[in-house]
Amino acid sequence: LLASHWNLDLYLLRAGAALLAEDSFSFMESLATANRQVKARLEALEAEGGEFPADEGRSLQQRLSGMKAQLPLISEEEAKSRAAEIAIEIDEVLAQL
Repeated sequence: LLASHWNLDLYLLRAGAALLAEDSFSFMESLATANRQVKARLEALEAEGGEFPADEGRSLQQRLSGMKAQLPLISEEEAKSRAAEIAIEIDEVLAQL
């Protein structure tokens, strides 16, 4: 049941748990998915002519920035390029918030 109700908060929670468990792959991909969800919401609001609520935008900026700050700490050589890609994607979303 839970798998069919994944949302931004759950992906960010999963990313945090993966970080604590030192599971770099799950951390990165959970963070990337959360970021894609925010991006999709921003695009939908733009298409509708709406605006992202300012308070929610600030909160998301803090949460995404905090998680993004952990990406450079990933030590697995094969994961570093993916971490860099995710950081760029997050920066693009943060610029829109």
